[in-house]
Formats: sequence, structure tokens, C-alpha cells
Amino acid sequence: MPDDTVTLALDGEVALSQFASAVTKLDALVDSLADAVAGGSGLRWIVERLDSSSAVVTVRPEGPDADVALRVKNAYLEVGRSLEAGQDPPFPRQVRNRAADIVSLISDNITAIRFETSEAEAIVRKMTSLDVPARTIIGQDRAAFGAIEGVVQTLSNRRGLRFTLYDSVFDKAVSCYLEADQDSIMRDAWGRRAIVEGSVTRDPESARPLSVRQISHVELVTEYPPGSYRLARGILPRRPGDPKPEEAIRRVRDAE
Repeated sequence: MPDDTVTLALDGEVALSQFASAVTKLDALVDSLADAVAGGSGLRWIVERLDSSSAVVTVRPEGPDADVALRVKNAYLEVGRSLEAGQDPPFPRQVRNRAADIVSLISDNITAIRFETSEAEAIVRKMTSLDVPARTIIGQDRAAFGAIEGVVQTLSNRRGLRFTLYDSVFDKAVSCYLEADQDSIMRDAWGRRAIVEGSVTRDPESARPLSVRQISHVELVTEYPPGSYRLARGILPRRPGDPKPEEAIRRVRDAE
């Protein structure tokens, strides 16, 4: 089944009350989009994923019409892209008002809001006179082939294959989207450190990775306990008459 989930992410120091408000506003937005694209659909939105250390919520639709769910997902991304470009979303007033409610959460402590689907994402941030115009950084211009290392969390095969990677540099959630035939490469990967290669989308300001799509390879990294290098001491037996390690090092040094 195609991935019809939608994701809303808030960047910054997000208070619990602000995150709760964002979830309420997201619910209102997807409901108004369903009215706009299908005249009401009876879709019920279920929380699919909440990522710790990041104010990220992913919701999935439940309802009899899968086609309507995909249309709502596509419309959601279109809303985000319009807002990112500084334009009004091409939808009825109710949708525009609900989208504006979400954007109104941007403040001194919430620096940006991300609208994300399995295809792409759009970032809306508080603009200043020094900001690069949004049109120069929207869409796929942020994506390039690369590799991200981190810890695998939140594996899911419901409505598409995806998992969350907490990257090693920023310790923030990175959405990773797999193709339908790639489930085997994530076997026994939960909780493991991994290097994920694919098309990496980054935040244009901080260079923080946001998502990985078109994944070509996932390599699980073997982790060793701290100090385990000490186990290598004495790996070769010392025979009678052999110099001590410090003596051997001194001889090599003096010979130089």
C-alpha cells in the first residue's frame, strides 16, 4: 500500500503546550484538506509516530477510500511548498486559514516548521532581511546523494517501509523511506548503529539531515564497548629475553 502518512515537525526549543497546539492545528488542516479535495471523506487520522528529542508527529489516515487519502497527502505537501515559497496555498479559504494557524506557531523559540510526506518536504521559517529568498532553496535542490550515520529507531512497514535514524552529529530524527522490496536490509537493525546511503535532504541553513530517500544501502556498524582496545594487550606471548615494550620503542626511537 502506498505511504499516505503526513508529518509535521517543529524545530527549536518547543514547549509541550506549543506541540499540543501544533497537533490540534494539524488535525484541523488535514480535515479541511479532505473537505477541499473530496468534499468530506470520513477519514480518521491516527498518530503513527512520535519522535523523541524532536517535536515530530506523523499521522496516517483510516478510511474506506485509499485514493482520497493519497490526494490529501499530496495536497498537504502542496500547502507546505506554497508557504515555503511565500505564497498562499491554492485551496479554499478554510484550508489557507488552517495552514496560517500552523505557521503562526513560528516564534523566537520555534525557528521553523516542516511539512513532510514520503515524496518530499517543505520548510517554513521566520524570514529576516538576511534570509536567502525561499524560491532558491525549495524542492529537490536540498537533496544530494550522501550517507548518514546514526541509531535506527521506529521501524514501520505500515503503509510503506520507513524508519527513523537519530543522526550522530545533531541527535535529531531523520526520516528514512525505503522501497517496497527493501524490507530485508533492515532485518535485525532496530536499536543498532547504521550508515544509510541515499538521497539526503538537508536543512539549507544548518545542513542538518532531514530525510533520506532512494536508499541504496544500509550498513550496520559493529559497536565495541569503551576501552575494549585494552583487550589487545599481550596478544603475542613474550618470550624469555625479549625486550620490554618500552625498551623496544626506545630502541626504534633512538635508531631514528
